[in-house]
Amino acid sequence: MKTRFTYYLHDGYNSMEFKELLEEQTDLDVEITDELMQKIGRPFYEVTLICELDTETGAVTLLEANL
Repeated sequence: MKTRFTYYLHDGYNSMEFKELLEEQTDLDVEITDELMQKIGRPFYEVTLICELDTETGAVTLLEANL
């Protein structure tokens, strides 16, 4: 049987850690300024995952993710 459920993830990064992640992992030739960080905010503070569980196999399938 398959059943849907909702799971929430909470990002623990502070603004400086997120800024460092962006600087390390983006290919942008743009300076990540404090002003840009304010515009970005914390998009991953709470991520909602809509999932489906197959109770016969134990497989979990991600159906949708929302920031």
